[in-house]
Order: sequence, then structure tokens, then C-alpha cells
Amino acid sequence: MRDLATQRSLISKIKYLAFLKLVLELDDATRPEGEAIGSEKNTAAELIALVKSRCDLFYDDTTRSCYVTVNADNSTLRVGSTAFLEWLSYAYYSQRASSASDAAVKQAISTVSGICREQRHTLKGW
Repeated sequence: MRDLATQRSLISKIKYLAFLKLVLELDDATRPEGEAIGSEKNTAAELIALVKSRCDLFYDDTTRSCYVTVNADNSTLRVGSTAFLEWLSYAYYSQRASSASDAAVKQAISTVSGICREQRHTLKGW
């Protein structure tokens, strides 16, 4: 009986592994072209690089807020604001012709905010 129970347990595990393999194959088959596993991390890194290349980062000690000044039009945006999110999303789209996922944008915004806080640059003219 014990051998039969072991055999059934192994068969059950094999079926489960086969099911998982099918799920992974389905996931691969339906993943948009150019999107890789872990692409949120890659996209977030691209978003952060985009901000660092196109903006100056600043931290305001009085409001404890992080800001960026967009070099192209000299506008200042609070990191995490709707205006910043829209600017970042559009800047990425205009560069890549695709949109970034919400997870990647959220990760990038958190990282940019952390960079601002750690570097402790003061706002120009404040």
C-alpha cells in the first residue's frame, strides 16, 4: 500500500509540474513582443535614467518634498504629482513609442524620490 501511495503522490506532482509548464508557456505566448520577464525593473531603470538625463533633482527641507526641474522647458514638478507622472509617462512614450507599466512607473518614482532625499540638493531660488 505504501508504494501505491508514493506512486500516486509522484503522479500528482508530475501532473502539477506539467500544468505549471503549460501556464508558463501560455504566459510566454501571450506576453507582448519586446516585454521580457522582469521588464518592470528594466523599464523602471530606463525611466530613472530618463529623469536623470532630462531633469535636475531637488529636495525642499521645509516641505520635505522632492522636485525635478525639466531642462527642456525649465518647469518644476513635484515628484509623485500628477503633472510629474504625466510628464514622465509622455517622455518615456515619446522615446520608446510604448507605455510603461504602472508598476515600473511607481518603482521609478519611488527611486527618484529616494535619490532626491539622499542627495539633498536645495531648490534653486528658494
